[in-house]
Amino acid sequence: MSKSAKIQEDVIVEPKAIVNTHSSIDAGSIISVGAIIDHDVCIGTCCHINAGAIIMAGSCIESYQKLDAGEVAKIKEEVAHG
Repeated sequence: MSKSAKIQEDVIVEPKAIVNTHSSIDAGSIISVGAIIDHDVCIGTCCHINAGAIIMAGSCIESYQKLDAGEVAKIKEEVAHG
């Protein structure tokens, strides 16, 4: 776990989970075994990031969300319509 990560109270980060630089995890969330939280990620209150899930750099997970095992979350791209 990076020293620059901001982890609130009552957060569980299980063994072999990775939390990279400048990420924040709000209270009551669970980061399961082997999950990868890339840099500059924000995770809301009471989220469950299951085993092996990956949250790509710069992504935000809203409160009360669950990512399933092996799921990949990335920044939603805005599509310009011309």
